[in-house]
Amino acid sequence: MRFVLTVLIILFNSYSLGAQSLQGLVRVNLTGYAHVPQFTLGFSKGSHILINSEDHEMSSCDIYPEKQLLVTDQGQTVRFNTIVIRPKDVTSFTTRLGTQYFKGHIQILAVEDGVLIVNTVPVPDYLASVLGGEMGGAFCDEALKAQAVAIRSYYFAKKQRNKDMAYDVCNTDGIDMVYRGTAFATQKMYDIISQTKDLYLIQGDGNVAVPLFHSTSGGWILKDEVFSSDYYNPPIRPVLRKDVDDRGAPLALASPYFEFDVTFTSQEIARALSPFLKINNISDIKLTYFEGTECVDFIGLVDGSDNIHWLKAFKFVSLIQQSGTLKLGSIQFVVKKQGDSFRFIGKGFGHQCGMSQFSADALGRNGCGFREILLRYYPQYRLVKISDIEEFIE
Repeated sequence: MRFVLTVLIILFNSYSLGAQSLQGLVRVNLTGYAHVPQFTLGFSKGSHILINSEDHEMSSCDIYPEKQLLVTDQGQTVRFNTIVIRPKDVTSFTTRLGTQYFKGHIQILAVEDGVLIVNTVPVPDYLASVLGGEMGGAFCDEALKAQAVAIRSYYFAKKQRNKDMAYDVCNTDGIDMVYRGTAFATQKMYDIISQTKDLYLIQGDGNVAVPLFHSTSGGWILKDEVFSSDYYNPPIRPVLRKDVDDRGAPLALASPYFEFDVTFTSQEIARALSPFLKINNISDIKLTYFEGTECVDFIGLVDGSDNIHWLKAFKFVSLIQQSGTLKLGSIQFVVKKQGDSFRFIGKGFGHQCGMSQFSADALGRNGCGFREILLRYYPQYRLVKISDIEEFIE
């Protein structure tokens, strides 16, 4: 199925982009819109719209992804296989949560389980949007520059790895990087991208790195290997470094996400975990920690028969967040049982690996340059200038 889908998208790209090369362009899978019941597309005047290879003129239309149906602004219902939008300016996507605007071509393809939506956009527009979405103008310039290098490296490493796939990256936090179209792509973000032009983080094997980063550290930066640790073989020396200042205070202390305190009933936890683990009655919770830290490696859920169901803490936090709350910010926590409920008290937001964005901001405001920030959080990589990245990753 993946091979067939990839071939279809390659043909789809060739048709929708004409003779235009994909060099200098980013193919972003807009994952969220494919999973809502309905969304509305708005077209700028002069946009070229193709539905099943036929030209259509309209100012907007409603898309029903699961049914693979389109309803035009004139009330005409069309079952589609392909939709190609070549906008004059931008294309708007509207759901009950709001509206986002995207530059570049939009391609919507009917697939077995719904639709695949790919936005093909110039690299500078993508990087500026991601930089604004991941950090934004409230962060200092040196932190933004460090983030820009990490974002650029991450994207081109993914492009190299996914060259045979239908898209380069996804737009969802937790899968790849946050991309919200033109939102947050301010002139300052474009300037920062320009000021760090052609700079990349390179692995020891010579390939472009996939540098991890997160919002707020709770005082530790973990090595990337912690994601793959086994319950019976915990990682040796899992800490990359303590993330504190000269006085021993956490660098990300000023982050609004530094601390969390949230309580869930056993039923709420069981419901959140149900897509991955079926457990009816949680009587207790046990924790194992990465050596020398307050970061949880595995969480043990004790059922009514005193069986312990061990789950990777990263997976646990992810499932809780997917259930609708971001209040459980990270794997750095303790748990207190309170009747039929469990209180999670912790620090940090994100996976605690790679650069902490709020820590980088604190460092930048205290005189650290972006190169020093990158060296602090990515000592395993080299900072290299590459003038032709497309040729480098071929």
